[in-house]
Amino acid sequence: MKQEALRREPQESPSFTRGRKSRPTCASFTAQGAFNLGYRPTVVAEACATRPLAGPDGAPIAADALHAAALTTIGDLFGPVAARVADLPD
Repeated sequence: MKQEALRREPQESPSFTRGRKSRPTCASFTAQGAFNLGYRPTVVAEACATRPLAGPDGAPIAADALHAAALTTIGDLFGPVAARVADLPD
C-alpha cells in the first residue's frame, strides 16, 4: 500500500517543506496530512496568507490573528514553522 511505504519511525521521518502561497487552512491540512504519513513538515510563514473571516458569533476575526493561530497550531502539533524562506536550513 502506498501509504505504508511512506510511513517511517519518528527518528527516521523525512522532511517536508510547504512553501507555496496558500491560506493557513491549506497549510494546516497539508502539514497534518504529511505528519500523518510520517513526515516532519516545515511550513514557511511568509508563504501563507489569509483574509478576515467571521467567527462563530459572526464577529470578524482579523487576518493577522487567524494567520498566527494557524501557524501556532502547526508548530505545536505537526512540525516547525520558518518565518521566511531564508530561515530554512540548507
